[in-house]
Amino acid sequence: MNKCNTFAVLCVSGIIQQVLGHGAVTRPLPRKVSGQTFCPWCVGEHHAISNPSGQINHSTPPSTPCLGSSRGDERYSRMNFGGYGSVAEEGPSTYTLGQSFETTIVLDADHNGDAQWQLCPHSHEETEECFRQHPTSEWVDVHAFWDPDNQIDHWQSGNHFPQNVTLRGIAAGPATLRWLWVCKYTDEIFVSCIDIDVVSGEPTPAPPPTPVPVGPAPTPAPLPTPELGPCSPMWGQCGGMGWAGPTCCDAGSGCVVSNPWYSQCWGAPEQPAPTPEPEPTSEPEPTPEPEPAPEPELAPTPSPTRLPEPACPWEAQMTACASQGGVFECKRCAEGIASDPCCSCRVIPSTLSVTSTTDTVTRTTDISSSTTGITITTTATSTTAAVTGHCKSWCAGSEKPWRKKCTWSGCSGCSECFQRRLRGVAFFL
Repeated sequence: MNKCNTFAVLCVSGIIQQVLGHGAVTRPLPRKVSGQTFCPWCVGEHHAISNPSGQINHSTPPSTPCLGSSRGDERYSRMNFGGYGSVAEEGPSTYTLGQSFETTIVLDADHNGDAQWQLCPHSHEETEECFRQHPTSEWVDVHAFWDPDNQIDHWQSGNHFPQNVTLRGIAAGPATLRWLWVCKYTDEIFVSCIDIDVVSGEPTPAPPPTPVPVGPAPTPAPLPTPELGPCSPMWGQCGGMGWAGPTCCDAGSGCVVSNPWYSQCWGAPEQPAPTPEPEPTSEPEPTPEPEPAPEPELAPTPSPTRLPEPACPWEAQMTACASQGGVFECKRCAEGIASDPCCSCRVIPSTLSVTSTTDTVTRTTDISSSTTGITITTTATSTTAAVTGHCKSWCAGSEKPWRKKCTWSGCSGCSECFQRRLRGVAFFL
């Protein structure tokens, strides 16, 4: 090869390495695709109709199952992955059914979307239908390792993440494992196909026991205590979906869950110094209860004030006379005498007829002096109340009040009615 041809090959190689791809599996190493020697993450194609940008159509099939590689083809090497060579590894030589193994996926250009792992046994023809009939994982968001809720385009471009895969659904034997990524923010899909050798996960049957000679049974030796299997070192994997390795960590570290697919042994954090307990405080002395205030003594109730005696000297006599059904009379005692009048109580039967008369007595007194002459005239009046009517025997037995019975002609002459009228006359006088 001359210098010109050598320069052309180097130029083409340099251009290919600068091509921005999208995503690929770096562990285990996938089959090499012609034309993508230095860009394993470029093994993909556009599907504008079946997988338009902004959607994720899981049923979108590639034009060929592995987009240019076939069973038995050469695998990519770490050198073919360029800057991602540090995370490219061959992987195990065999894969056990029912057990998980760790893979690594690189997102050279992150367009979000979902990816799924699928199998096709070499006992079947390598077709799209064969892969779709043997899925070995669910569809998983490529952001699930970091944050499945983050849907930003190109969020993790240039980064890689681990994922555990468990083989199931096929028989032991050679098979092709495929990683299929359906993008969301572009209409592309990408694949990585890996040829693997699958072995059965059933345990090897134990050999038949050695026959024991006839004789007394020897004393069995004590069984040794089985030692625990090795634990993962610090920063090693200790769990995750499909992980079949150790789930414990070496002394001084603990298993911390990073996400559903990966757990790692971390160093134990330093324990904070215990907080000293506060000294007990003395209980406060109880506050004495205040003495009850004495109840105020009630002032003695004053005796009722007695009403003054009647100012009029005849008021008591008039009242007593009227209560007995009599007529209280006052008249002049003698002609020309200026002393008090003479009064008396005269009882009148209820059947008598009494007339009322008024006598007026005028007394004139002359008082002479050398300078003034005064004449005083005193008038004395005597009143007699007259009552007429009857008092039948049935008046007292009637339940009606006397204020009503006194209006009846058969009862108006009763002493009860007469007392009521005379009481008013007495006080009026």
